[in-house]
Amino acid sequence: MTVALQQEQGAWRIANIESHASKFSKENTLVRSLQSLKTESKSVSANCTKQNPGKAQ
Repeated sequence: MTVALQQEQGAWRIANIESHASKFSKENTLVRSLQSLKTESKSVSANCTKQNPGKAQ
């Protein structure tokens, strides 16, 4: 794995974490994974709203 650090207001913060391709996993980054999960959750939420239009969220 590779960790990308970024300096913000005098402190070092993790900007991204990259996992490299291996026998057990594909190459990916933390930011890409989070973006994918966000898109997936929006899709699930939209489908739930379609199936239950009168229900409170």
